[in-house]
Parts: sequence; structure tokens; C-alpha cells
Amino acid sequence: MPALPTLAACLSALVVSVQDPSALPVVVIDRDNVEIRESCRVDIASAFIADQDGNGVVQIVGEGVIVDFGGKTLAGAPAGQPLDAMSGIGVAVKARGVTVRNLKLSGYQTGVLATGANGVTLEDIEVRSNFGQRLRSTSRAEDGTDWLWPHENDHDEWRTRYGAAVCVADASDVTIRRVKVRKSQNGIMLVRVAESRIYDNDCSFLSGWGLSMWRCSRNTVSRNALDFCVRGYSHGVYNRGQDSAGILLFEQCSNNVFVENSVTHGGDGVFAFAGKQALGQNPPPADAPADWHLRRGCNENVFMGNDLSFAAAHGLELTFSFGNTLYGNRMVGNGICGMWGGYSQETRIVGNHFTDNGEMAYGLERGGINIEHGERNQILGNILSRNACAIHLWSDADEELMKTPWAVANGGQSRDNVIVANRFDHDAIAIQLRDAGPTVITQNTFTDVGTDIEADDASRAAISPSGDIDRAAMAPPAVAAIGDTRPVGARRELEGRENILMTEWGPYDHEQPELHEDVSTLLVDQWRLLGPVAQKSSAVIGRGPLRVRFDSAAKTFRVYTTGPDLVCPYELRVTLDDGRRVSGFGTVAWLDWRIRLFPWTADPRENLDAWHAQADGPETFVFGARMLDLDFGHGGPADALRPLAALEDLHATGPAVSPRTLLDRAATLPPDHFGTIATTEATFRPGTYRISTTSDDGVRVWVGDKLVIDNWTWHGPTVDTGLVSFTEQSTVPIRVEHFEIDGVATLRLGIEKAD
Repeated sequence: MPALPTLAACLSALVVSVQDPSALPVVVIDRDNVEIRESCRVDIASAFIADQDGNGVVQIVGEGVIVDFGGKTLAGAPAGQPLDAMSGIGVAVKARGVTVRNLKLSGYQTGVLATGANGVTLEDIEVRSNFGQRLRSTSRAEDGTDWLWPHENDHDEWRTRYGAAVCVADASDVTIRRVKVRKSQNGIMLVRVAESRIYDNDCSFLSGWGLSMWRCSRNTVSRNALDFCVRGYSHGVYNRGQDSAGILLFEQCSNNVFVENSVTHGGDGVFAFAGKQALGQNPPPADAPADWHLRRGCNENVFMGNDLSFAAAHGLELTFSFGNTLYGNRMVGNGICGMWGGYSQETRIVGNHFTDNGEMAYGLERGGINIEHGERNQILGNILSRNACAIHLWSDADEELMKTPWAVANGGQSRDNVIVANRFDHDAIAIQLRDAGPTVITQNTFTDVGTDIEADDASRAAISPSGDIDRAAMAPPAVAAIGDTRPVGARRELEGRENILMTEWGPYDHEQPELHEDVSTLLVDQWRLLGPVAQKSSAVIGRGPLRVRFDSAAKTFRVYTTGPDLVCPYELRVTLDDGRRVSGFGTVAWLDWRIRLFPWTADPRENLDAWHAQADGPETFVFGARMLDLDFGHGGPADALRPLAALEDLHATGPAVSPRTLLDRAATLPPDHFGTIATTEATFRPGTYRISTTSDDGVRVWVGDKLVIDNWTWHGPTVDTGLVSFTEQSTVPIRVEHFEIDGVATLRLGIEKAD
């Protein structure tokens, strides 16, 4: 009888198999639903393999196996498909102790999905061109339909709605390292994952979340690059973020460590929210005790040495949570504020740098540290410079939130906060208190600040210049970074929110040459050539009198038409000096608009006939323009006409009068309660076209006799779209009706080829 192998021999064989992939057998992936039960190398025999039944093209079901893809690419769709057409799962891991390595993925809704896979290791994986939503927001206006909804995920809503490059659910002891994700919506997604390690990954330039965590605790997240995970941003125009983030931390994620990550240029850098269940907006577990909501939140997390700068909104949003630590982080140039800590308690904010935050304030929410309804927070030894307001603590009437089980159990005043030993330098306001209870403010230094302390009488009376200072709170947390990379500061050349350049699929990656649409007015499209390249030649391809003008200094191309009344879809084709080619697609039209502006007293939502009659009244003002692009703002018609006059696109429709006379006439109309009726004719070639409006308030659009857009409501700036098709070249009338009630007003019409 042959001798049984010794344990040492078995271990030696295992080490050889791990270190020498050539010793592993080869599995050929040439179809959907290939099961892997033993360690192997993988060869992929097809250019693309679709996941036809949604359970994974490759299904790893053997425990403890190593699957080495050898750098091969598993693709779920042919190249060039739009990101929102991607579906299915590339690799599904359904066993414990599995290692997946050296894999490239593209063309799936989910790249790798590991469920119940304790001890799984995912390493050296690159995902490109996976699922992503097409964004409707433009450089000129936000589209509210682009907002994400991260508040529900107990039924896999995140992954099934928004996709993921890598998703791990219901597992512990997970290792994810050296994963790179580009041209997708989401990077790494963790759902009910504990005691795991996420490090040395680069999930950047995404339109959703770099790393998203739901009910995840006791994990270490270290030395990851999670930059430019953003949507809902146009520099100097709007900075919404739309709930995108470099790191998303939702629903009772506690005792995690985030150390030395680069999380810049996100919607938020970190967006951490206790969760709807924690607040009592969703029911607690069936066996929950009566005090279940007490101290419920995303608690005791440590954020140390991270760069949380240049977010559209907040560097760190951390709400309804307890005992978190922010130590030695950098928060620079965030649009609204460096850190927003609504309803947070016992937060330790120590030794951080807050600089130049609050340029795009949201009301009084702006600057370095903003905490509303926060209690027992310690703000110690920070450096705050050039912020709109360095530290802002307040409470206000928040009746609905104060009724939640969370607020009933935990309170929600602004009280017992400590501001000690901080350095303020050139902040507009150093400390602002509004309806704040007892606050310790001592040992701070103020250099060239506009106002040291701005406070209402009650808040000022509650300030104490001394108190019990917890010196131990100044000590660094006992945590250490893991991983070999150093992402913080690695993209220093891209500092500044002006480098967030959005496309319809997400942020520009600053890696490849690309044509970026700067401005589209329908009359003229302006494109900018991005990247360290130069153009060799350019051409505009389309039917009609199209022209392109190149500005070599600005690297911009202006596309326009010289023929009136014709809608002209086009392709701008640019050949680069290295031989590569980039293209941009758009539609321009020179239309002869006749625009009527008039005051109204008859509500058009209730008495349309009377409103129409007022459009023909003596106070009606009529003018002509080549585009329908009216930004009334708060000032009304005169404010909308000034840009048209500057562009020499404002003229009379009757006897010739000067633009100055037209502006004076527009100034007689009120800023509120006015209407707009605009008409023109346009010639469309065969095809399907998308008509879009940005309006505030109500709008209706007819193309020919078809009502294409109907949003006859009181609303804020809103994008609406409708489709119209032609089987042959057709000249049809276009009619736009619009009413403004009060506040901001805008009316803009666009046309683009939809097929």
C-alpha cells in the first residue's frame, strides 16, 4: 500500500499551485453558465459572452479554489454599446475561501458578485465600461431625474438599479485589493460585510459611488483612490452632487476605519447616514427592545489621514450618528462645506485642515465645519483658513425630524459642544452660533478673520470660556494604514472643482483625449478638446450649411449653421496629431423665433382662455431671436434679454428699433406673473428627434399638431423631454407656451437627434 502524503507535502503542493499559475489546469470560457469547482487558469474563447439568465457567465462554486484569469478579458457586450444597455453578471462567486485574480471585465451590469463568500479574495481586477446611467443634466441646467436614491438596499436595490464593478454581500473576512474601475457608474459595493480589508484600489472617474457600504461594520478601508465619483455638477453653475460620493456609508455602518484614502472631487467625498431604519422611518427588527433607537447610527468610525477635498457639496456628510473620529484629514475647496454633521453627537474632530470651503453655499450651510442639532461634539486643534464660515453650530425648527423615534430617544439640540485650540486664519466668519445651547470656546487663535464670533444673544450668553477639556481626545486614534500605494496627493495636478467636467456618462477621466461639450444653445455648440493632445484637422459631418470654427489657443470648436429654419444634426470629427480620432455629436438650428412676453392676472392653470387673451393685451412685448434661451433669473424679462443683446441676437419683429429700446421695453414687465408664447417654423429631415425644455414654471410645446411636452405646473427649474418622428423631410410650426408665477424663472428649448 503506497504511503499517504504527509501534511507538509500537501501544504507544499498548495504553495506551488498558488505561486505558479502554470501548474493549474485550464478552463475554457466559451459560453454562459460555466461552473468552476477546482482551482484553475482561465482562457476566454469568445469576444463577448452575454449573461442570458442573470446568474453569472462564470460561476465559482468550489470552496477554497483559486481562479486565475491570467489578464484575459471577459466581456458581456460588444465594444461601443451604451453603458445603460449593459446587463447581467460576469463572475458569480458562491463559495467560501475563493480567490479571483488577474481578471479584466467589461460590458456587464455587475462585474463580480460574491454572495455568502466568507474569506473571498478579489485582487488585480480591472473593470471598464460596465453599467452606467445616461445623465440628463447638462452644463447649463440640472435634471432632477439624475438624483440617486441610496436610502433603500435591503433587497439589493443598489446593485440592481445602479450596477457595480464588484459587489460582495453577506460575507466576512473579505479582501479586496488592486481593483481598478473606470467608465462605469459604481466601483466596489459591500452589503452586510464585516471584518474585511479594502485597500490599494482605484475606483475613480465614476458617475455614482467609488465604494458603497450598507450595514457594514468593523472593516478597514485604506489607501484607496476614490476620486471624481460625481454627477450633478457644472462649475460655477450648480453643485448638487445628486447623492454621488467617493464613499457611501449607509444604514448603521459602525466601527470601520478609513485611513489614507484619496476621496476628492466627489458629489460628497464621504456620505454617511445612519439610515431610515435607524431614524424610525423603516420598522426596527421584530424583536427590538423598546429603547432600540437609542444611540442607533453609523457609530464609532475613524476617518484619519484622508483627503476629502473639492467635492461638489460636502467633503464629509456624517449625520445622526455617535462617537465618530475625524483626525488629520484634509478638506479643501468643497463647494458647500468641509464637514456637515447634522444631528451628530460625540464626534471628535481633531487636527484636520479646512481651507477654502463654502464657495457654493447652500443658504447658511457653508464653510469648514457645519453641525446642526449636534451635541457633545469636540472640535480640537484644527486649522481653518479662508472658509466662508469656519465653524457653524445651530439648531432650528425641524418639527418632522424631531418626531422620529431617533430624535425622541436621542434628542436634537445644539448644546454642550467644545471648540478648543483651533487656529482660524482669514476666514470670513470664524465661529457662528444660532440658537445654540452651552458651548465651550477657549484657547483658539484668530488671525485676520472677518468676524471672530457671530451669535444671537441667547447663544452668546451660553458661551463658556472654560470647561472640562478632554486632553486624551487630542491623541491620534490607534489605527494603522494597510496597503502599498500612496493615493493621497497623487492627483495633485487635478486640484480644484473646475476639473470636474461632466459628460452624459460621467466625469471626464483626464486620461484619454475627448471632445467635451462646453455650451449648447441650439444656435451654436461649443466643444473643447481635452487631454494633452493637439488637433491635426477637423470636419463637421452632416446635411445642411454647417460650419466649424477652431480656436487654437482655447482648443475649442464652435459648430453652427448658416441656413435659417433647418434643424441640422452633425458629427464633429477631429483628427489628432498622433493619428487618433475623436468625435462629438450634436444638433444646431438657426430658427426665427417670434416671442411674446406679457403680464397676467388670469391663472393659466385655471383659466387658459383668459390667459391667452392677455397675451394679446396692450402690455404685451414682442421681439425676435434666433434661439429660445431665456434665463429670467429673479429679475424677469429684462434680465433674460440682456444676454441676447450681447450676442446680437435680439431684434424687433416689426418696425426697426434698437436693442436698447427693446431692453427698456422689457424692463416695464414685472419679474413675476408673466407669460411667454414663442413660435417658429423648422424643417426636419427624416428621423426621430428629442425635444427638451428647461423651465420654471409651467411649459407646453407643440411640434406640428403634436403636444410633445406638457408640464403645466408650478415647479422649479426642470428638464422635460419628448420625442417627435418624421418619415420624410417636413417643415412644421413649433409653439411654446410658458408661465412664471414667482421666484426664479427660465425657459430654454433644445433639439437633438434621438436615433
